Amino acid sequence: MSDDIREHSIMIADLAFDEGREVGTKVRPAFVVKYDNQRITYYKITSQYDDKSEYFKSKYFEIKDWVYAGLKKPSWIDTLKLRRVEEQYVVIKFIGYLSPKDENRLVAFLSDLE
Repeated sequence: MSDDIREHSIMIADLAFDEGREVGTKVRPAFVVKYDNQRITYYKITSQYDDKSEYFKSKYFEIKDWVYAGLKKPSWIDTLKLRRVEEQYVVIKFIGYLSPKDENRLVAFLSDLE
């Protein structure tokens, strides 16, 4: 399936929980920022938004065309922490890409965060 993975694709992967939290992994969607055929640099994608603080909400990018992207419900890219994982250690299923409109919006969103 890794033949389908490219930068700005969306995958489903079995990813580790954040440090300091529950030990283990969770199958979740992720947005691929960089892929070099071994290591994946990604942001988590979440459907949990409404109960977040204003600070967290300001760092979450809304995927408006979530159906186009292959997601099952409204979702946000969590840009708080860029994560990395070796491809061989996660189960990956490619599901899609951001729409061109969302991809352009994401570029602008990330540049506004800097």
